[in-house]
Amino acid sequence: MSILDVLPSLRAAAPVRFDPELWPPTTECVHGAMRVGGMDLEEVVDTLGVAVLRSGASPAVTVTRVLAVSGSTVLVDGGSGRTPIAAAAVSNRHPVGLTALFDIVSARTPLGATTLPGDIRAGDVLAMVGCGGAAVLGLADVDAGPTREVLLRTA
Repeated sequence: MSILDVLPSLRAAAPVRFDPELWPPTTECVHGAMRVGGMDLEEVVDTLGVAVLRSGASPAVTVTRVLAVSGSTVLVDGGSGRTPIAAAAVSNRHPVGLTALFDIVSARTPLGATTLPGDIRAGDVLAMVGCGGAAVLGLADVDAGPTREVLLRTA
């Protein structure tokens, strides 16, 4: 349970976690964790590793774990980049503090720059939506292992 759940009046002062124009309509925050299609994104990463969640014509959400942060560079688990990042969010906790511009890099390629919370750290789960709603990371990569694709039920 987060402070925003205990004191709902603080929601107006809290930063918006995701832009509803870019993320699937089933994206929500529950007790500090982001869910897409009812699936907790941290559980998806813990179970499948890097994954792409798809639901009909909604934007694909790529989820991965942050391996390291060095200055303004964030290294994430996963293979080669496929599509530039349109939006990204820390999905396993409520971020604290100001945001900053970070370069996101997978094991093999730069994925692009995006605004993230300044307290991003190794172990965080990062959810990303690619430009045009496409997956950010490729669906297979020899070095990093396969990226799993999860098809969500549409309502």
